[in-house]
Amino acid sequence: SGRSTSEGTDGALTDVPLLANTANGLRFIPAAEILYAATPGIRERSGVAGTVPTFILEAEPGARAPLTRLFGVRVLEDALEWHPDPGESPLDADEVAELRRGLRALIPTLLARIRVERTEVRDKRVLVEFADRLEPVDDLRMTCTLDGANLDHLAARPYFVRPSAHDEPLQAFVVWGGRPWPPVAETAQAVAMALADALGVNLVEAFLAFIQSNQGQRERLLDIAGASGFVAEIADELTDAYSDDEAAPFSESVAPTPAPEADKESAEVVARPPTSTSAAPPPVPLFRFEDLTIDG
Repeated sequence: SGRSTSEGTDGALTDVPLLANTANGLRFIPAAEILYAATPGIRERSGVAGTVPTFILEAEPGARAPLTRLFGVRVLEDALEWHPDPGESPLDADEVAELRRGLRALIPTLLARIRVERTEVRDKRVLVEFADRLEPVDDLRMTCTLDGANLDHLAARPYFVRPSAHDEPLQAFVVWGGRPWPPVAETAQAVAMALADALGVNLVEAFLAFIQSNQGQRERLLDIAGASGFVAEIADELTDAYSDDEAAPFSESVAPTPAPEADKESAEVVARPPTSTSAAPPPVPLFRFEDLTIDG
């Protein structure tokens, strides 16, 4: 049967050399010694680029199954074990509440932008959980192990995210400096990278632009990205995300004002789209090859 054939070939090519990024550049090494980065940009953001051997391609949906099943390549995010050591919160309770209101106000915009790339049910849950569970800290130290051995010479990074799994909720820390919301430029970059890791998408630049923009600028950015057509349906989806006794967590009134950095550069950074707004185009239907016909 097909199943028995698949089981018989699992791990059959673990000794075959594959091209990998290593500390010494590109090298062919046995497949079983290579890690595969399933999340775009995770090698650079996590600081392990060049520290552990990783497959030359990353985040290629069609490559993951054969790499892991036939070649025995392990997924980077699963193989590495991170151990965060966060410092204290630099914000008081009221400031943390202000931070969470700012994050919640971002959720409709971020979700609309993500819908341009994909439609996954978990995205809404991850964004809501991120806004509720992000912890600002004044210092963050991390160690990382691979197969029980500590990895040395890791690049420092100002955030840590562990996505929810099984009964474990999402865990997120960001080194926070300055005001609670909107965050200063350096903190905004850390939040954008943390969001990208939590969601598994490489939209750091887009997330950063939304964090540093006011509501009007966000709407224009959504127009440019072709995401405006998703706003209404997302607003309906989010009505049940929080209880009614909370203070309008997704309303425009709690949207943050632009950071000073955004005020100075908004005329150059945010382009003005056409005046007309139209719904996002419908998805392109997919057909099996045998269902296609040739016209003429």
